[in-house]
Amino acid sequence: MLFATSCYRFTNHLGNVMTVITDKVVDSTNTNLASDILPAQAHRKTSIKAAYDYYPFGMLMPQRYIEDHTEQCMPITQTIYYTHWKSIHQALLDDPAELSDFGLLPIDGNIEVHLDPSAHTLQAISPATGNIASIYHIVTTGVQANKEINLSLNVRNNAEELVTISLMQQNANNEWEAFASTTVAREDHIELKGTPQFGLPIKVILSGIDLNVTISDYLVTRHDLLAGTEISEICNTSLDFDEDYRFGFNGQHKEKEVKGIGNSLN
Repeated sequence: MLFATSCYRFTNHLGNVMTVITDKVVDSTNTNLASDILPAQAHRKTSIKAAYDYYPFGMLMPQRYIEDHTEQCMPITQTIYYTHWKSIHQALLDDPAELSDFGLLPIDGNIEVHLDPSAHTLQAISPATGNIASIYHIVTTGVQANKEINLSLNVRNNAEELVTISLMQQNANNEWEAFASTTVAREDHIELKGTPQFGLPIKVILSGIDLNVTISDYLVTRHDLLAGTEISEICNTSLDFDEDYRFGFNGQHKEKEVKGIGNSLN
């Protein structure tokens, strides 16, 4: 319940709203007329939001009503959810030893793999035989079921045919199944996303006819949804009160009771 944001109305027998009060409590001091020696008594009372006066049969008297449009705010604590991409594998490609750590292994033993430490790139070249050749990388740690995986890398295709980039999941039968893929014609930055069903290793495969591809900035991340809290304010506005209370005869005109921001009842 948010205090100072709810209003309640008092109506007469014609349905006219006479007074509007809020749940905001204020301190009031009464002057003690019996004695100037005793201290004044303080007590708490509700605050008046509006007061109206009417002619007989329900017409509102000009200059005979008041409305308080003061903004009232209350601090509230909200739960928020934010996205966090956790790195589960990153290749800097600046050390020849990373070839084995990176796990990029040729399926065809004739594929040449070259590392350029100065450019932080890796190039895979297959013989021009007109056959499909592939290189792959297996990510064994950090994979969780039903959590999105993002593969980020720069790809330059040096061959005539398309290069296919696939994300594959190892299932319970130790078989590989593709769950995301894309193609590159010449050169592009790839953001390939997919959601594995199991917490088992995934495989990144680059394949193409007469494969000749250069990659850099290789990064595999996992999408985590984290919860946090923040403190904000909820306030009433003039729109919460404008025209909420209208004069009327026997309820023929609109009248409302406001019970918190965004909730009204005719």
